[in-house]
Amino acid sequence: EESRREFDEMEAAQRASAADQARIESVAVQAIRDQQQDEYEASLAADRQKDVEKEAEAEKARGVEREARKKAREEERKKQQEKDQAARSQTKVEKAVEAARRAVPPEP
Repeated sequence: EESRREFDEMEAAQRASAADQARIESVAVQAIRDQQQDEYEASLAADRQKDVEKEAEAEKARGVEREARKKAREEERKKQQEKDQAARSQTKVEKAVEAARRAVPPEP
């Protein structure tokens, strides 16, 4: 009976040890899965950050393009104003010349 009890105790200890080992392995497997999930999420976050940076660069480029088009339109408007002013000045000169011709009698 003594040896039977020792055998049962040893068998119980082995089962407890096996259960402990299984729990340890389970915890280790879960830790590995958690680490892999963290790495995956970090990778996704890095990808999202790259996308945000690319979009910011694209928006900056669009802003530069808009500003360049705005400046070009302003320059074109100024050139047109200068042309219009030159045409008005030319018309005034022509009218003044015509008025002067009419004011001076023709020579006989």
